[in-house]
Amino acid sequence: RFIAQDDALIASVAARQFLILGQPHAEAPTGVLRLEHPCVEFALEGPAAPDLLAEVVSANLDGCAPETWFCTRVCGLDAVLYRHNDDWRVVCAPAEAPWLGEALAERVRAHAGEVEGLDHPGTPTQAEGATP
Repeated sequence: RFIAQDDALIASVAARQFLILGQPHAEAPTGVLRLEHPCVEFALEGPAAPDLLAEVVSANLDGCAPETWFCTRVCGLDAVLYRHNDDWRVVCAPAEAPWLGEALAERVRAHAGEVEGLDHPGTPTQAEGATP
């Protein structure tokens, strides 16, 4: 379940555990330990996104409803996938972003999509776009 707060999405992971993507402006409530972890997020958008993900994700995405997320492997790397309406996000560690960014960009091009936000191959500066 996602909760939108300021510039962040907050996902309930388990009882009393949450994953926050973005930078919420509010201070952590008393008793909450805030462990910040940098990550890189790629956006896959457009009608070819589900087919593209089916090629690079080992999980079955057919039953993935909007506003859900899960941990999986994307192109063989640990990542978090979440679906926001018809768009998808792939979240990974910064160290894996150059390789994963290029791998996703290659698949986007193979689906006749456009890649946005790369300074040069494999270096993400903002979201990837798959919009054929």
